[in-house]
Amino acid sequence: MDARLASTFVDVVQRQADVHGDREAFSYIRDMSDGQITDSLSYRELDAQARVVAGWLTKQGGSSGDRVLLCFPPGLDFIVGFFGCLYAGMVAVPAPMPEGFSSAEDRVGKIVRDAGINLALSDANGAPRLERWIADRLGTTLPCGPVRAMDSALAASLTVPEISPDTLALLQYTSGSTSDPKGVMITHRNLLANMRLISGCADGGPDSRALCWLPVIHDMGLIGQVLWMLFIGGCTTLTSPTEFLRRPYRWLQLLDELNADFSVAPNFAYDLCVRTVSEDKVPGLDLSRWRVTFNGAEPVQARSLAKFQEKFGPAGFRAETFLPCYGLAEATLLVTGTAADSRPVITTVDAEALARGEFVPVAAGDGPRELVGSGTVDRSRVRIVDAGTGAALPDARVGEVWVRGESVAQGYWGRPDLNAEVFDQSLDGETGFFRTGDLGVIHDGELYITGRLKEVLIIRGRNLYPHDLEQTVRSVDPRLATGAGAVLALDTPEGSVVAVQEIKPRGLTEDDYRALAQDIQRTLVREFSIPLPSVVFVGPGRVRKTTSGKIQRSLMKQLFVTSELNSLHEELTDALRAHLKND
Repeated sequence: MDARLASTFVDVVQRQADVHGDREAFSYIRDMSDGQITDSLSYRELDAQARVVAGWLTKQGGSSGDRVLLCFPPGLDFIVGFFGCLYAGMVAVPAPMPEGFSSAEDRVGKIVRDAGINLALSDANGAPRLERWIADRLGTTLPCGPVRAMDSALAASLTVPEISPDTLALLQYTSGSTSDPKGVMITHRNLLANMRLISGCADGGPDSRALCWLPVIHDMGLIGQVLWMLFIGGCTTLTSPTEFLRRPYRWLQLLDELNADFSVAPNFAYDLCVRTVSEDKVPGLDLSRWRVTFNGAEPVQARSLAKFQEKFGPAGFRAETFLPCYGLAEATLLVTGTAADSRPVITTVDAEALARGEFVPVAAGDGPRELVGSGTVDRSRVRIVDAGTGAALPDARVGEVWVRGESVAQGYWGRPDLNAEVFDQSLDGETGFFRTGDLGVIHDGELYITGRLKEVLIIRGRNLYPHDLEQTVRSVDPRLATGAGAVLALDTPEGSVVAVQEIKPRGLTEDDYRALAQDIQRTLVREFSIPLPSVVFVGPGRVRKTTSGKIQRSLMKQLFVTSELNSLHEELTDALRAHLKND
């Protein structure tokens, strides 16, 4: 059976095992410095080991529809555990290992309670630790299975349950700015529909090879790099995000050494390569066989694409390799993407008109705002809507992006009231739309994402997008280039703007902080015609992000107002200082 005709993802794995047998499906590099493959899985091994896990889950008393917590260190064991859940007709619930950071422990605890977890899986070392943590921290006993250390005879006792396209496969937990994690309910039908959408952008196949480092517990890492490459019968080499962050140059080298033609990464990764790879190392790279690199999960910046192409073009990198895309967990992953082997669509627009909600192209260089297209729109699936009235908007008008189709999830687990607000919405007599909360515009058939509805800064009647201001702050001084930032609009005093920016404090004096803050203030006032902003410097890692790396601006606003930012230096306007003193 052709994987494209499969009705469940279990069918896909079994079909690929039949066709590709002992051919490598996944491999893992623990240390990018030497690039040695430390683990691998063939298609046949994945099928066999998934059956063992499914046998263990059913032997523990699990049944179809039970939720299984997946907490693994980086490696291939997660993939086996994930498909073991699917083979057993159970629901995979990926989460970070609850170790090292209190935020990870809090998140896992909330997921366990929200999902009503029945069983858990980890690797051989992690399983006993996870079981003890759940007992000690949550006061409950959950059997925790050691994937790839189970009795292989368990597979023989497995009776694969009836699995349909509408069987729930995955709870993909997202986190909003201040809210608890929400479990997006994704079925086999959703997964397969998204595989077809991704294939429509990048026509990979059995000869395709990917090198990826995104966390597999997140939607872009799991669906965009693991599931899609398996769907097309390709081969994927994985490594950890930490390895990439330590050695961005080795990512580029290994693409050549492994003859990889596909990869997936957010925008910051390309910036990091530009900043950290020295000019003398570029001639040692050969990126000519790198065919597709998906760029998504965070705003795609035209400047980032241009800088990467400028630096690595001499090494054979082509602008057509970039595949900017737009997606979200509630649509399984991909909504739109540009076509492989085509240049990204970049349009310079009038910034003032954009602030009024109008998309007005201008000559390149005449406007301060460049927008990167996220692909051609299928208007049966994607619409731009006035968030206030619920009416469809014409092209060239900015509004909320609404999406529908077989990739759109079934809702949030256990959130009927919220589901009624955002899922299965009606528009012009048509039903099934999901309100994304993202702002976008369609021009010449191309979708451009401009920001988040709830995070737009409304200043003097103009709509400004925080990521534009944050990017400008980072460009003020090289010492700010690598840190995250969050630009916030306060309710009181009216019109107050606060720029929170990470910086490494070593060697900086109060005079240095003050001079940097004043440079930021002058630049933001000049570039965006806003009132004098306040500036707050914090240490590295203090700007809060979601698990997928998006800035939690609402949470940062709350932490600022409650004086919980642990700031290194604050340069506040007189009005804001007086307000905080009297509050």
